[in-house]
Amino acid sequence: MTTSSFDLLLSKVSPQLRKTSLRPAILPDEHLVMTLHYLATGQSFRALGFSFRIAYSTISLIVRECCNVIWTALKDNYMICPSTPAEWQTIAQELWEKTARFR
Repeated sequence: MTTSSFDLLLSKVSPQLRKTSLRPAILPDEHLVMTLHYLATGQSFRALGFSFRIAYSTISLIVRECCNVIWTALKDNYMICPSTPAEWQTIAQELWEKTARFR
């Protein structure tokens, strides 16, 4: 992921990830980094906890919350669900063409 695409995604999800509490909060950019790292690698929450020095139970909450926020922020513009068989076929064809070099 490029820096500019990360910054764009962060600008869309940051307002929903801001926390207020008496103790120092984990910043929205850290939420997003942990979530993207989990989604990209599939590492366990325990392993991510060691990497980020945060309790794995906290990471599991962060990832769950951040995924929901990403879905809410992006679903209307980027994750539109096809409603007809023709739309599904078009998407399948585009994916087939994009992945042709890997076959």
